[in-house]
Amino acid sequence: NQWYWGGEAKLRATGDKLQLRSVPAAEWAEVENAAVQFWDEIAAESETKAKVISIFKEYNKVINTAGFPYGQT
Repeated sequence: NQWYWGGEAKLRATGDKLQLRSVPAAEWAEVENAAVQFWDEIAAESETKAKVISIFKEYNKVINTAGFPYGQT
């Protein structure tokens, strides 16, 4: 967290060496869809892994529902 607030945020505001890039929404959707498929494979391996994956999925649901700047939608 210190890097974000003390490093990246400062570079975004005052620096000239940080170049911001963005991933097009359609391309990012492909990444997220692939992640869900991967998570499903991992979740099938054990009950513990399934619990962890459910936390990831719930987090993504909340972030995407919250919208910008938290999620892509």
